[in-house]
Order: sequence, then C-alpha cells, then structure tokens
Amino acid sequence: DDLKTILHAAIGGWIPVDPPGYCGKIDFDVLNTAQGIWQKEVWSGDSVEEFGLALVYSNFNASKGAFSIADAGNSTWDKSVYHFSPSDSGLLNRNFSQVTNDGNVYYYLCEEFKIGMIYTKAVLIKMTANRELYLHPLQPFLIHPHQIY
Repeated sequence: DDLKTILHAAIGGWIPVDPPGYCGKIDFDVLNTAQGIWQKEVWSGDSVEEFGLALVYSNFNASKGAFSIADAGNSTWDKSVYHFSPSDSGLLNRNFSQVTNDGNVYYYLCEEFKIGMIYTKAVLIKMTANRELYLHPLQPFLIHPHQIY
C-alpha cells in the first residue's frame, strides 16, 4: 500500500477537512476580523502561549473552529481548546473570519460544553475596534440550543 493509505489506517480513518485557502497555512491572522492570535493588553512578551488566545481552525479537523485559551486569568475556565462547527450566517458559531467591528455580539456553543442536548457554557465575543476583541465566557449556562433563537 502507499504511505497515505497506511497512515490513514493508523489514525483510525480520520480524514481532516481543508477549508479553501487553509492547506499549508501557518499564520492564521485575518486582518480586521476576530480570526487569529490575540494577546492580553498586559502581555509582557515573555511567552506568547501563556497569555494568548487563538481564534482559529482546529489542528485535528480543519473544518472545525477552535478557541485555544491559554491563561484564563481569574476565571474558572481551564487552559484548553474548545471546538465548534462554524456558520456563514447569523450570530451563533459564526466563522471568526466573518466577525468584524460591526456592533454585534457573537455567541459560541462548543462541543466540549454539551451534555446531551444541553450546553453548560457559552462564549460571547465582540470586536470593538479593528484590533480590539472582548471575550466573555458564560458559566453556568444551561440551555437547549433551540431556546436561543
């Protein structure tokens, strides 16, 4: 068998999806949108990973959006990655590359927050300038997704 077939079998048939323009891309920043690598205002430059927030595609399945949260500060959130299925319309799970300083608050229900049909957390984001982003995690947040609309 060829190497690609052997490797796909070794990872259990998992096949990543490349959104258009994603394959081989290293820098995830999209100018004047929420997509990319963000730093806290108090960042000292010592460690990008320690204070960073990445609003990007998943490393494991590029069809999924991902919040990669480093230091969550005084919140109860862990340093982790939270995934969602991006949407090209509306305010729910909107593609980060389509979130701009448009006055809207976007909300995200991530797979890791779901227990049955109930979501226990949500993330709100709003851009207030082309280079300024507010992120607000909500917890506890017990809601069936149909009640949001």
